[in-house]
Amino acid sequence: NCWPQLLKDHLVRRARAFPTFSLHSAVTDFLHQGAPAYVNDHHDFNDDGTMMWVLADFRCEFDDLGSAREIQKFLDKWEARVNQVNEEVFHTFAGSETSLGRGVPVSDMFQRAEAENRVVSSALSSWLVSVGCALVALAFFTRSIGLSALACFAMFSTAACSLFFITSVWSWRFGLMEAVSLIIFCGFSVDYPLHVVQAYVLERDQGAGIKAALKEVGFAVISGCVTTCGAALFLLLCEIRIFTRFGKVLVVNMLFACFFALIWIPAVLEFCSCGKRRGKRKDGLENGGLSSNASHLLGEGAAGGTNGSCCIGDAPMQTSPSRFVEVEPSEEGFAALGGDTPRGNRRT
Repeated sequence: NCWPQLLKDHLVRRARAFPTFSLHSAVTDFLHQGAPAYVNDHHDFNDDGTMMWVLADFRCEFDDLGSAREIQKFLDKWEARVNQVNEEVFHTFAGSETSLGRGVPVSDMFQRAEAENRVVSSALSSWLVSVGCALVALAFFTRSIGLSALACFAMFSTAACSLFFITSVWSWRFGLMEAVSLIIFCGFSVDYPLHVVQAYVLERDQGAGIKAALKEVGFAVISGCVTTCGAALFLLLCEIRIFTRFGKVLVVNMLFACFFALIWIPAVLEFCSCGKRRGKRKDGLENGGLSSNASHLLGEGAAGGTNGSCCIGDAPMQTSPSRFVEVEPSEEGFAALGGDTPRGNRRT
């Protein structure tokens, strides 16, 4: 089934040289003399009857299901060999009547490998653009750079854990589907952290904390994760490999997104809140916050350690340093103060 060999036999029988300087006339004569039908799929002519292109098939033993990187090595060798042949042909047969131009290697496998390599090489830049867009959206909704960075780090950690499952647990090669999945799932990863952080901002403005935020949106986040994973489970039953892999990556991505949104982010926010409360309490005790609060309640003279007067309600009261009760640093508030003031005018 090698039509160049059949063309050579046809020319040799007619005492003509091969390779020939008259490819157009040789192929035209070969077709008119009863060439096999499949030869018609290996050439084409221009409108004026001159030859436009010819195709020569080469069968090689190669794993066409291999990774794009492996195919790229094979393609590079083919291109190097074709370029070498082009130089030899143009140097040897210079002066022929017409030229079809330079030969190029063509294969569906080569096209797939080039497309996959380009997508994989641009996956990191595309993912960084997605993260940047998510950071801008988070900053707009939360109005806090710190909270936005926290949610973005949760999204980054979700992608890292998903990538770990792809490359280490399942031992998949990082190809076209895996690169596209990470870029698409970047949007899924930012939903749950955004809900938790936004609820925390609203509860914080009302004087509450992360516990109230989890009570507000925690069940909704868990329900969303369960429904999404449940819908993705049907993909695991597909016979086409790309669908099953897509479903696996989706389930893992949602589980890690839910984990970082409901466990890691609340833990970080609670830790930071406790640190701030301890810092404020310590600063208040070191700077005489207890005395200043007492002076605000009982009068400047009492806080200064000298006799003075203060007014509780409408009745004046004489105070002295001996009337104060010492409060331990661990106790909050003030001890009750005795006095002869009217009961109706005493305030707590």
